[in-house]
Amino acid sequence: MMHKTSRIYGFTLIEILVVVLTLGILVLLGAVQYSKTVEMNRAEQAIVLVKQIAAANHMYSLDSSGNYVSGQLTNNACNAAACPATLTGASPCDLIACHYMPQRDWGDNAQGDFATYDAYAVNPVNGSQPCKLGANSNDLACVQRNSTAQNPYNGWGYTVDITGAVQAFGGAPSQP
Repeated sequence: MMHKTSRIYGFTLIEILVVVLTLGILVLLGAVQYSKTVEMNRAEQAIVLVKQIAAANHMYSLDSSGNYVSGQLTNNACNAAACPATLTGASPCDLIACHYMPQRDWGDNAQGDFATYDAYAVNPVNGSQPCKLGANSNDLACVQRNSTAQNPYNGWGYTVDITGAVQAFGGAPSQP
């Protein structure tokens, strides 16, 4: 008489734990790489924005007998401003109102594409230095990550001087 033995197939607890641990490590490595990729994307976005502001400020000065604008651009009210008849450099909103820069969602109330940036047009003639860590007297524009960005990613930024050179400050990622 033969006895039929039944064998139960499956995984042991150790095998399941090894698989879960391996997957956890892979997810952790992927999350770190994803975070770096997102930050590099934000760095590219900041560089494009600061170059655009600098070019707009330079074109404005050519059209206004050397008057540069100076001040913060992160305000959606600039999108509704009217271009003044005489370009005196009185408001940074003139760059948008006079079509040197496109209208965009500047991120009022921590919303929008540029909510984590403080963007400034800078007057190199009077040496205004709105960016806390990096501006010098030759800058035309600066963009800085503001306090709404998560640590350690707040406070860094880029400046563009009158020669068009981009300088990173505050631990900003190197230029892509």
